[in-house]
Amino acid sequence: MALSWGEQNPENVAAIAGIYPVANLASYPGVDQAADAFSITPAALAEHLPRYNPIDNIANLAKAWVPIYIIHGDSDEVVPLRDNSAILEHRYSDLGGPITLRIVPHQGHSLSDLFFEDAHLARFVIEQAIEGAGRD
Repeated sequence: MALSWGEQNPENVAAIAGIYPVANLASYPGVDQAADAFSITPAALAEHLPRYNPIDNIANLAKAWVPIYIIHGDSDEVVPLRDNSAILEHRYSDLGGPITLRIVPHQGHSLSDLFFEDAHLARFVIEQAIEGAGRD
């Protein structure tokens, strides 16, 4: 949701941080489950997926040079790293956007402190908040 809102409002976004974020609706929750969130049928979402899919809608964020920091476990079976954050990192970098993907070895989609008490993530958010406040 943050990526989608940010893509439409990049001038209002200082940065985006994510913990194992869903970046590819086809991967998770899947087109059939995601369709309800857009009030369309699964067939319509499948046909127009690039219009709704976060990994396909990041150009405005990259153009505005909005920094992104993601932490994701390499063993995540719910929101697979390869199909979500790894694709996002590749595409965002290709567009010239600043992105950091921190991969946590041997971690899945869990409530581990390795994600939620990550010093690098906290530092990123604090630094971006300070820089964003200075832009006002």
